[in-house]
Amino acid sequence: MYEIIANLIKESKKTTVITGDGISVGLQTINHKRKVDNQIYNGIHLTKLCNKDFDKSDNDFISYYRDIYKQISLNKPNRAHYIIEEWKNKKIIDLVITQNIDGYHGIKNVIELYGNINNFYCTNCKKKFNSKYYQKSYKCNNGKDNFKNKYTKCNGTLRPNIVLYGESPNHLELALFNIYKSDIVLIIGTEMSISPINKLPVMAKEVGAKLIAINKEPIESISNYIDYYIYGEDVIDVLEKLNNLIA
Repeated sequence: MYEIIANLIKESKKTTVITGDGISVGLQTINHKRKVDNQIYNGIHLTKLCNKDFDKSDNDFISYYRDIYKQISLNKPNRAHYIIEEWKNKKIIDLVITQNIDGYHGIKNVIELYGNINNFYCTNCKKKFNSKYYQKSYKCNNGKDNFKNKYTKCNGTLRPNIVLYGESPNHLELALFNIYKSDIVLIIGTEMSISPINKLPVMAKEVGAKLIAINKEPIESISNYIDYYIYGEDVIDVLEKLNNLIA
């Protein structure tokens, strides 16, 4: 099986990788959409706290996203991330579409469907801020001179540059465009249980792509479409074996 998959990837003209939180083995990382369904923070259900309509200046909202960033900042990308980055640099794969918000896939040839917790922006003037600023203040420091030559601060409320409940995934059309052009779609560390993301590999299959899945747990939602399947093994170990065959 490993040799077959390695050869398919090597011979592919365009390979797109889809990742989820299962790729971050050993890390306290966050798949934002998957993790909130049955959890509570300070007595508030996360489907409410992470909703687009929740007050962004509320102390619980601020402390929750500060805590998420602290979790992620304590870790670093693992060997699985480095292998995928190496494959990108060697043009073995062409694109990574990720459901994670940790930023561990870097910025090159990556579509972050749910955004990146390392980035924030003002809900009023849209000025961008990094997560370190948000740890100190949730208010915008942007300013300008008005027509009376008085300097005024925006003082808008910041929010994380991620997709909240009730918002649509980012760059979905771009992801779909690339999926349609792929002859291999490699699914790593995700059960593909969230719609509409779980439609992407199905659409690829419909236009002739081969689907390869690597996950610790079975991927029941699209199992009938998968051509080659490795599950029950550590994702990092699987990628190491494939990397040895591909390199």
